[in-house]
Amino acid sequence: MGCDMLSYENKRQLVADKIENLKEHYVIECHQKTYGVDEITDRYTIYAKKERKSILVLSTGLHGIEGFIGSDLVCLFLDELIDEVDTEYTEIRIYHSLNPWAMKNNRRVNNYNVDLNRTFGDGVGGFENDDYIKHYEFFKPYSISHYGLANLKFYTKLLRFVIGAGTSGVRATSLKGQSEKPEGIYYSGSSMQAETDYLMKEIDELMEIPLEKLIWIDLHSGYGPRYQMTILNSPQDTRSLSFWKKKLNYPRILQATADEFYEINGDMIDYLYRKYYEKKTATNFYGTCFEFGTYGDSMTDQIRSLKTMIFENNLAQKKCSTKAEEKIRSDFRELYYPTENKWQEKARDDFKRALMAIIGGESNE
Repeated sequence: MGCDMLSYENKRQLVADKIENLKEHYVIECHQKTYGVDEITDRYTIYAKKERKSILVLSTGLHGIEGFIGSDLVCLFLDELIDEVDTEYTEIRIYHSLNPWAMKNNRRVNNYNVDLNRTFGDGVGGFENDDYIKHYEFFKPYSISHYGLANLKFYTKLLRFVIGAGTSGVRATSLKGQSEKPEGIYYSGSSMQAETDYLMKEIDELMEIPLEKLIWIDLHSGYGPRYQMTILNSPQDTRSLSFWKKKLNYPRILQATADEFYEINGDMIDYLYRKYYEKKTATNFYGTCFEFGTYGDSMTDQIRSLKTMIFENNLAQKKCSTKAEEKIRSDFRELYYPTENKWQEKARDDFKRALMAIIGGESNE
């Protein structure tokens, strides 16, 4: 693949074309939030044909480059699955690329190096991750002139980190998020991000609407088994995993806790639940994340994933040789948008199965 960039513009146009084809059958409106030149979040509203009793939301690209598989699955939904929705009484909202700068630039974070899924906490930034600061030498960006030597350096530093924190400590420290090192990975920012502000206002408006049912599915990639999508529920959802496993009959449903998955500070789905409990205008609400695993979930796979994240951040923060850049970009794309046909097909199949289970089986307790 070399250093060729994946095209945000092409994916955005594909979705727009699918929407245009549906206008013969549906009333559809597009609202655009513009951040920069060709950096646009499209919100498509497909109105209920008779009366709005329910709303189904699909959102993509909160993590930029993860929006490429999200875009593909939105197209799949528009092509094959929209007829399975009760569109007489259900409004559909689609957010294409909540982090358009990152998708356009093939990054996971916005132009301030902020991970947007660490920005929906009770306050703006400021949550503590003391272990991240303690072990910052492991995460600190540096320029890479020779990939092989950088690889050796990574594993040498990892060994010291594991000795100091244990493997579970490395994982928790890395993924939790942090608010003190702007050049580090999983940075939550020190002020309100424009993308977060936009989405919070969208959510707040949505939670004011009286509904029988509200479903929000946020599409992500990168973590979990390579050929098995995970339905990842918020710890804010009071219904048990056994309830959801019985309800949806889906093979892999987890909760975003330290025991089940990993702890996240400032998660967007958690924010949805906080607003839902505050307003309670929808009789029933279910917000979840579809997480499409890529490298795999073994310890070796998780270490490889962490290395890819750190090296890509090095590339963004420091100069790297052309050869190293090619390898880093290729690994980063494979972490979030694998090229393998088998993976692509399984992602489509899992998306279909999970979505159909939710829109057909999700109802009041």
